[in-house]
Amino acid sequence: MEMKFSKISFFLPVLVGGGAERVLINLANIMREEGIQVDFLVGSKEGELQKELDGRINIIEFKKNKTIKCLPKLARYLRTCKPDALITGLDHVNLVGIWANILSGYNVKHIVTLHNAISVKIKKTSKFSPRRIIPFLIKIFYQHASSIVGVSNGVLSDYHALFNFPKEKTSVINNPVINQDLFKKSREYLDHPWFNGLNSDPIVITVGRMVEQKRQIDLLKAINILNKKRNVKLIILGEGKLRRNLEEYIKVNQMEDCVLLPGFVENPYKYILRSNIFVLSSGWEGLPTVLIEAGGLGVPVISTNCQYGPAEILENGKYGRLVSIGDVDHLSEAIEEVLNAPKQTFEKVFIEKYSSQRIVKEYLALLH
Repeated sequence: MEMKFSKISFFLPVLVGGGAERVLINLANIMREEGIQVDFLVGSKEGELQKELDGRINIIEFKKNKTIKCLPKLARYLRTCKPDALITGLDHVNLVGIWANILSGYNVKHIVTLHNAISVKIKKTSKFSPRRIIPFLIKIFYQHASSIVGVSNGVLSDYHALFNFPKEKTSVINNPVINQDLFKKSREYLDHPWFNGLNSDPIVITVGRMVEQKRQIDLLKAINILNKKRNVKLIILGEGKLRRNLEEYIKVNQMEDCVLLPGFVENPYKYILRSNIFVLSSGWEGLPTVLIEAGGLGVPVISTNCQYGPAEILENGKYGRLVSIGDVDHLSEAIEEVLNAPKQTFEKVFIEKYSSQRIVKEYLALLH
């Protein structure tokens, strides 16, 4: 890759979270591998995702516990360090990045990234929540960004419908997902009795925060239905406020022997690779990275046909089954059918489409 950039900076309030945070970390890591100096700016560097950052990346901690409190220090950083570009993700973080850029007077090239359907978020936000002001602020301030990147066609269209961004500022760049690190991590040793050769039951796996969006309760219900016909095990990797609800369902339906809730794990890929099916049961998404990762590892996938991302990734069913949101009977049937079918192979073009090197080139092209 031709070197034209001396330093690119990323900003996140904390090194915890889900898909959007991992996407920015992956992007930063690949840029550093390509020889670009990377500063990763955080309010607090505590969090499980810190270990995933390349050790050569310079982490700058503002020591602030709220995103908005990072504003003065971020503006000072941009004014004094003058990076070639700033990349941010998540709407409230994007806004603080835009404000800091304005305050700095430096006018760094700023790429804001869009990771989820904002129309769904607006519907889910209480009318009394302070976050109700975010769409109003987006309409006013996103015009100051250098580039607005949607991680899928669906996500960008969703924002366009509400805000009508200038088309010359917008583009779709998929998430940087598939790289050698993914394959390396997937081959790491996994010490668990379900994977030691003594277990003959097929294993279904899902990965995601235990929150309303991910609807893991639907997957639990589908597995419960299927287990009345045949033995199937389920692993839910992730943590969140709905853990107690899931545990209660497992207990009431006596599923303790067939469901595993390990919580957050640093390396989910070694679990995914050794599972028979990956299932995404979400109510909404943007471009679900873990669905791409599972496909890249050659694991058969099933997803709800939610807005947005799964239909784009799976090309309307070419690379995996799509089921309706909340239809647990259909989901159960799809799992059974995939278990009984020959294992699907993923074409090289699928892997190349989401290769990290290709995606990084697309981001750098925006900065010329």
